[in-house]
Formats: sequence, C-alpha cells, structure tokens
Amino acid sequence: MNPRNWTMSATACHAARGLLLASLAAGLLACEDREVSVTIRQMQPLDEANCAPATVADEALGQGVVDIALAQSYSVFPLVENRLLDITTVKGFGPEDARLDTHDVVLRAAVIEYSALGQITAEVPQQVRVPLAGSVKVGGQSVLSVEIFSNAFIQLLRSSPEFLLVNTEPPRATRASVKVIVSVTFEGETLDGTDVKTNTFLFPVDICNGCRVSYPRALLVEREGVGLVCPLQVDENGNPVASEVPDGLCDQFVGTDAQFVDCVTCQGAAVDSIARQLCQPAQTP
Repeated sequence: MNPRNWTMSATACHAARGLLLASLAAGLLACEDREVSVTIRQMQPLDEANCAPATVADEALGQGVVDIALAQSYSVFPLVENRLLDITTVKGFGPEDARLDTHDVVLRAAVIEYSALGQITAEVPQQVRVPLAGSVKVGGQSVLSVEIFSNAFIQLLRSSPEFLLVNTEPPRATRASVKVIVSVTFEGETLDGTDVKTNTFLFPVDICNGCRVSYPRALLVEREGVGLVCPLQVDENGNPVASEVPDGLCDQFVGTDAQFVDCVTCQGAAVDSIARQLCQPAQTP
C-alpha cells in the first residue's frame, strides 16, 4: 500500500470496535473484537527479570508506549490460543496410530493497520504485512513477537513536524504525544493446508517524545541563567561518555512501556543529538 499523510481519525467499522474507541477517553484497554477458532487473546507484558515476554496469562498489557527519542523499534507479544477441535481425539486415534493433529496451526504473517487519534503528518503506510514463523498446537497457546513499529516507521514519525521543529537552529525536538490504535490480525494455515485467520486485536499505543525520561532531583544541578540541568557525563579529556543502561533495564526495550531511563542514562541512550535535547528537563519561565 502506498504511504500517505497519516491524518485520519479512528472510526468504527464493527460494533465492538466502535465501543472500544468510544471508551478510549475513559482509559484505553486492548481487546479482541470477535471470537474465532484461533484467537489473539491478549498482549503479554515484558518480564523484566529476563528481558523476555511473560509466558503466563495472569497479566495482560492493556496499552503500549513507545518513546521515539529512545526506542529504535517497538514489538509486542501477542498470546495466541488455538481453539480448533483436536482431530486425533475426535477420530479416536492413539499414539500407536502415529497421526498428526492436522488442526495444529502454523502462522505465516501479521497484518497490521494503524489509526491515529490525533493528527500526524508523517508519510507512513496505513497497513504493513510482517512475516511470521510461529505455531500453535490444538488446545494450546503460544506467545509470539511482532514488530509493529519498525525502525524506518519510527524514523518517519521522529522527523514529522509534530515531533521536530526544523525552523530553529539547531532543529529542536518537541515533547509531543499521539495515541494510535494498532490493529493486529494473524494469517496462517493448519497442517492439512486449510487457511486460518485470527480475530483482529485492537491495541492502543502512545507514541511520545521524551516521555520515558525521568529527572531525579539528585542528578540535577542549578546552572545560572538556565535553571536545573542534567550534567553531561565526560571523561578526563572532556569528551562525552555514554552511560551504560543500569541493571533492571533491558537494552533492546529501553524507551518502551515501563522501561524508563534517568536523564544521565538518556544521554547515552538517545537515538541522536536532537533526541538528546530531551535528556534535559523542560525549563519553565
């Protein structure tokens, strides 16, 4: 699909989807919009202890956040459930029959669509198709990883007028935010070659600039004529030093969801010199 200005607002195309969008102002929660045999049940949160998606279904991630000043891309972790009939049980086959369950599902692709609840003028596609390599056994569940915002996608957002002022010298990053509804549908097939399509899962994501940077008072110093600043870390020769991501954070997920960094770590984690401006606290008159 050809990219175009991303200026649309989300509209209801199904009754359930309309109800979801109508309730966004009261607090967005991800949900599926219909029941099918192979279902995206929920989005899994990140297990910060091992920097991998949580594998148990007792908690779900209701909405996502991606800070484009820090994150290079953004992936989600859908929990997919296969509710098809177990053919080996239905037919009465046992282990001695050596029969495969033809209703085990192989997922081949994710179709992702975007609707912005606000105005974004970035030249981004409305739909992308992401190849997958995953399977879900009959009666089972599987957690997949799907990149819903690629590096190229985020770069387009980062350079849009909503997040970047280019009529200043140097160009200046702005602390903007926009909410996007991401629709995710999986396509695949059973082992006997029957096409399978999941429900469309609606997942709200806040795209922001600098919202995952914290400014602990203990790290800030008063600078005359400027106010509070977060000092740049330098070596003995005065050269900037990139701070390491502290323990408890996952390098590849910094700037997404609950992965905050402090203003010192930000100076090494920011994607470029323009994004690094947001490592400093906003100054008030």
